[in-house]
Amino acid sequence: MQTFFPILRYNDARGAIRSLCATFGFVKVFSVPGSGRIVRHAQLKLGTNVLMLGSARPDELMASPQMLGAATQALYVYIDGPRRAFRTGAFRGRGDYKPDQRHRLWFTRIPRP
Repeated sequence: MQTFFPILRYNDARGAIRSLCATFGFVKVFSVPGSGRIVRHAQLKLGTNVLMLGSARPDELMASPQMLGAATQALYVYIDGPRRAFRTGAFRGRGDYKPDQRHRLWFTRIPRP
């Protein structure tokens, strides 16, 4: 049972949802739209784990890393078959990727959508 639920904020939450689903295989459980391009709340699932995210909004006390000009959040996501994902192009155009010293885990930095 998951007891820790990350909550992330993005300037372009819809773009982040598309990138996370395409790159890592997250599945969108639901998304609550706000006015314009705002996502009030969304939940993505990877296996049994849930990630919550939404748009950075002026009515909240949470900001996105882009608004602050610094990385303020990070995810370390384990996926089965990272080499296969790399060979099939799942990471292509989505930032930096490289195997760790054991050639099992990968790091990717998803650029701003």
